[in-house]
Amino acid sequence: MSSNAKPAGIKKGDVIDSFKPWMIVPLINSSFKLPDALPKVHEIQETGIFEHFFWDENPTVKSFSPSMLKTFLTSALQKRTIEGYTVVTALAVANAIKREVDKSKIKRVINEKELDLTEEEEELITEGWTVLKNSSWSWSLWLGLYDAVRQSVYLTSLQHPLAEYAKIVLPKLSLDELKQAYTLMHAADYVTIAVTCEDEHIFLYLAQAIQDAVEPIPVAFLLSNPMIQTSWMNSQLSCLPNCALDWNRTEEKLQIVALYDLLKDEELQISRVVEAETLDERQCLFKRRFHRACECTRCKIEEKGLRRIEVNQQDLVRMGHLAFRESRFDAALQYYRLVIQQEKNAEMPSAWSDSWHAIGAVLLAQKKFVEAQRHWQEAATKHPSLNKHHGIAQELAKQSAYGFLAKGDNQLKTVVDKVDENGSCTNNHQSLPRYTSYFNELCFLTTDPAVSQETCEWIISLVETSKNWTTNRHYAVPTNDVPVHHLNPLSSWFNKWMASTVYPLLEAQFNLEGNHFFVHDAFVVRYLASKSSKFLPIHVDESTHSLVLTLNSDFEGGGTYFFDYQTTLCPMRPGSLISFRGETLKHGGNAITKGVRYILAVFLYHDPSKEQKQKGRKRPLSLIRERDEKEQFSFDFKL
Repeated sequence: MSSNAKPAGIKKGDVIDSFKPWMIVPLINSSFKLPDALPKVHEIQETGIFEHFFWDENPTVKSFSPSMLKTFLTSALQKRTIEGYTVVTALAVANAIKREVDKSKIKRVINEKELDLTEEEEELITEGWTVLKNSSWSWSLWLGLYDAVRQSVYLTSLQHPLAEYAKIVLPKLSLDELKQAYTLMHAADYVTIAVTCEDEHIFLYLAQAIQDAVEPIPVAFLLSNPMIQTSWMNSQLSCLPNCALDWNRTEEKLQIVALYDLLKDEELQISRVVEAETLDERQCLFKRRFHRACECTRCKIEEKGLRRIEVNQQDLVRMGHLAFRESRFDAALQYYRLVIQQEKNAEMPSAWSDSWHAIGAVLLAQKKFVEAQRHWQEAATKHPSLNKHHGIAQELAKQSAYGFLAKGDNQLKTVVDKVDENGSCTNNHQSLPRYTSYFNELCFLTTDPAVSQETCEWIISLVETSKNWTTNRHYAVPTNDVPVHHLNPLSSWFNKWMASTVYPLLEAQFNLEGNHFFVHDAFVVRYLASKSSKFLPIHVDESTHSLVLTLNSDFEGGGTYFFDYQTTLCPMRPGSLISFRGETLKHGGNAITKGVRYILAVFLYHDPSKEQKQKGRKRPLSLIRERDEKEQFSFDFKL
């Protein structure tokens, strides 16, 4: 990829280019390979990166003292610091050279006093030099090599092979094979394993235990030969990158992947200081590595304030997305609001519309469900073109279907039609189904049906004849489902059932006001024993409260597994209802072994602020600061 490349029509997630790095250094203390005794372990493609460490390749190389090298590497890697990783990478480069080094080929050899080193770096570099016995490695030459390496190295991490095994292979194992893997890992102490585990949820337990125990493995990529030239990427560095490097294990190449939709002729930019948080930390690290200050948009904004520089809408949106990812919600809202206060830019129209949608998403992440819904409705009312924005259109469709926001009115309401699925039920608390509590009243299971079996059968027949099945609505935990609001007969029944039965039931169970619950999502899920959709991995929901309504009983296996309590709830009576704190309890769906399982899942937000007036409230734009005020506002503060 050349430095003057000007991509056009690049979309988020597109692979722009790929290349083989000059060198790869796994930053681990010893060779790593999954044990052959693990069932079906060979079904995953193990990368050769983790199979050896550079001192094992040629232990007779005279440039090193093998014992001193191994001692130093173990010590340096245990510190898990950027400086330690970089020194280890420099030693790997020295090992790769193996012969007399032509000093003229080192692109930079600087005087010790001119090389900006931290105290830790200087200590590590000095200790690393002691393992080099070859006289060609003078102190000055070693410093030059280290400086060249830290400019060229790209530090990242790759998925642990055991985590990949848990994700790809475990779902394919039989119960006996799962027991074999469980026993092996417990005996070998690969992960912390419970002494006993019931067969029905051994798969979900083992998969989550592995994910919790193993961490990504740090790896250093040398993008180009540091002895000859600096990588083209060093001239296109930014703390607000528009692309990232991703390792393709199949092709054994680094891929340049777009983080956003790119503007026409937009220059590619990556980040090399992602480990630094504050402006001062990033600038200090940048100057040490590249001998210059960073002049990216993010650094300019944080140093000078928005009044002193000109920032386009696209960069403001990306600053908002960055703050959102880091859970700096107030900062994210302020960036997005700066965009919507401006006129839509014809060259970057999505920035303006995406900001309107993103504001509601941030409010939802803050559990301000009511305010988020009001915002989306206000956006579509003021700017009718926003009705065509995919995200906003989805939210408006749910508002209409679930009836909690009266059209043309800024007052939220809960549907209170006092009818059941057959049209004659009252909202009498005495008629509510009985229930049992679990997990210190974080979860409840009805002992009486909350819905009749006839209604459950009607729901199944309705969705099975529907063409609205989806598999991509839930990015983190995909399900094979039909959204309730896509089927008018189902959504009509659903609203009546929620008002007459569910809201009063939740009020009694969780001691909360029932008319402050709002439906965020509702969908019928289908688990098939013969398909990959036979289970659901461990997760928490995007909700304050969640519901699982059993719709059928002609299946084997299945059930909702609560990881922290090692308990599966699998009511087999159609109409049984599980209600629990969705954001609190880690849970998953046990694999079914025979037949098809149907459930109705509901995500709810409890927001007692429904009567608060939010419209027209002013917010201080504290991002607009003069330079002498910037210390009063930190762009990287933690909420």
